[in-house]
Amino acid sequence: MFTGLFTGFILGITKFSHTTNLWQNAVLWPLGIGLACLISYVIYALIFPKRALVSLTLFKSQSFSAASILLLMSGITLNGAMFLLPLYFQNIRGLSVIWAGIYLIPQGIGMLLTRTQVGKITDQIGARWVVIVGILIATLSTLPFVFADANTNKWLLLGCLLIRGTGVGAFTIPIMSDSYTGLKPNQIPEATSATRMFQNIGSAFGTAILATVMTHAMTGNTPTISNISASYNVAFLWSIIITLVALIPAWFLSVKHPQKS
Repeated sequence: MFTGLFTGFILGITKFSHTTNLWQNAVLWPLGIGLACLISYVIYALIFPKRALVSLTLFKSQSFSAASILLLMSGITLNGAMFLLPLYFQNIRGLSVIWAGIYLIPQGIGMLLTRTQVGKITDQIGARWVVIVGILIATLSTLPFVFADANTNKWLLLGCLLIRGTGVGAFTIPIMSDSYTGLKPNQIPEATSATRMFQNIGSAFGTAILATVMTHAMTGNTPTISNISASYNVAFLWSIIITLVALIPAWFLSVKHPQKS
């Protein structure tokens, strides 16, 4: 059921990216199949809870529910932007594949800088504020790409990528660790499978959605550098908007108060 669910949704989104009409059979049929599979799985999990791959009882945990939503959304906030960035450097800045990869190194460095300390901070204050700060940093540092074109200062963009890396590194680990908060020991293996699945599916959704946004931004426009650059700007804007929406489930992550001595 999971295969049909997510394949249907992703295929529907992909088909929509190649058309300008949501109400075509090529779009509606995959989306309908995905929705039918979702409803069927919920019914199956309610009737046979012990046989379900992902038990619905896991979602009784506020932290697990919030973390699951954030992992799905990270497909756009993290992997979706990672889909856009190398293409932007190649198609707009005219870089080769190798140089596009080199330009992304600052983001990796930023992620390494925060990942060494983010676990300790999360243990002290909980995941909520760490993730919220990470989301805000990632949002602000992605904002220049909404206005970037072929002539934007490369050092500005590289600096933004370094800062963006610190933000991304600040919310990935806390979300994963907080997904286990409040669960019973026998639920941990099931939760592990579920979080990995949500993360991978979110990546596919993120790429499909942003590719759809770019395609529709280009619809009816001449494929000039200026117009292509504008389509990337729109996709980055959508990435930022959805990242900000992630603040809502982030608020429901765990928070720890300092113990009084």
